[in-house]
Amino acid sequence: MKGTLAPAGSSQIQLEGVITLHGQTHPMTLDVKTEVQGNSLSADTSFTIPYIEWGLKNPSALFLKVNDKVQIHIHAVGQLKSAAVSAPVASPPHR
Repeated sequence: MKGTLAPAGSSQIQLEGVITLHGQTHPMTLDVKTEVQGNSLSADTSFTIPYIEWGLKNPSALFLKVNDKVQIHIHAVGQLKSAAVSAPVASPPHR
């Protein structure tokens, strides 16, 4: 993750990773718009998969013609939780 997630309000971050389709790995960097309200977080991003360029089959058929790329839109919603700090466990006394 690049950028800072604001504790409240809007943020713009980047997520770096890879997507694997049919055994082929493709690096991606996604621009993600986030919104924090209380303990709720929403995130939105879009990206394009050039499936023919990536070696996937063109699904076009006799009467069905499709583009050589597919646009993906993601809207995610979740709840923020505090990281619990665990106290060290005391050893029982030796007898």
